[in-house]
Amino acid sequence: SYSVAQTFQTSSDHAQDGALAVGIIYSVFCLANLVLSSYVTQLIGVKLTLVLSSITYSLFIGSNILYYRWNLFISSFLLGIAAALLWTAQG
Repeated sequence: SYSVAQTFQTSSDHAQDGALAVGIIYSVFCLANLVLSSYVTQLIGVKLTLVLSSITYSLFIGSNILYYRWNLFISSFLLGIAAALLWTAQG
């Protein structure tokens, strides 16, 4: 459902906001992988990192149900961090 939400954002009535949100996700993802992900994963453990990171995907998808611009951007930022944590924890 994440891929569907991502596609929906860039093709909806708010396509520019959706493209910016996707840009935020991947920019924060890259930065969080460089700086934050290994430290946080070691700090709270792999299992808790996986669970908490998965929740942010639901938050991002939910922000597409009731559209508010800043809600979308904040959830995109949080998803970028969580995706980096999830990627590290899976490895």
